[in-house]
Amino acid sequence: MPHQDTALMEDYARAADDLAGRLHRCLETPGSGAALADYVEGATDRRTALAAVRVLGPDVLAPALFGTRRIDPADREVLATALAHYPLDAGGTAETMCLDRVTTGLLHRAEGAVSGDGVAVDDAVDVDTFLRPEERWRPWAQQMAGVASCALPGVCGSLVEQARTRAADLGRGVARAMLRRDYRTAARLVRWTALADNNRAAVDQLNIEAVLRHLELCGSVNARLSLDVRIARLLRTRTRREGAG
Repeated sequence: MPHQDTALMEDYARAADDLAGRLHRCLETPGSGAALADYVEGATDRRTALAAVRVLGPDVLAPALFGTRRIDPADREVLATALAHYPLDAGGTAETMCLDRVTTGLLHRAEGAVSGDGVAVDDAVDVDTFLRPEERWRPWAQQMAGVASCALPGVCGSLVEQARTRAADLGRGVARAMLRRDYRTAARLVRWTALADNNRAAVDQLNIEAVLRHLELCGSVNARLSLDVRIARLLRTRTRREGAG
């Protein structure tokens, strides 16, 4: 890869970390952290800031979905601009198509334009073609980690159903990642365990609460890991509250 491209990717990664930190603060303290429009307008390089929005995908909507910050017209414009500046290539993978589908669907949901069961990727992506239900647990778990940004309130369909029916495989994936000290993968899989909580017996064999506490200690210097852990906690709390209601 040319040096210029490498430097550009590093800039994008730093910007994504910065935005992830702002989103994390907003989720921890409602009303804090910069809104998307404020973040982009205050950035030194607007295109890099838009790339960060694109990299984080559905996660930029987490504050609106968890009710810690409203989505406003300026934020919607930022998302539309990011999608326009960095469109999905014709040869985009099923994983990136999933992330795009969930981003746009959850945006409409945050605006109040979607009600009912929620947003599913199935209409735009045949999930079973890349997340084959019969796949062995290790590659399946790795693929689930790759689309963990789809693990948010309001998402339904094949992704969530596979997480629920293969809760034990999620647990295996988390355990393997923890043993390998691959904390980012562990945190991303833990997000799915929250949505698999109706199969609690399979998930709780791992003691997810202990995993979350460990990740919070290890991930304090990694903004994107911290964001994943915070979202996992909020999802876990919400799922159990709804299950008890």
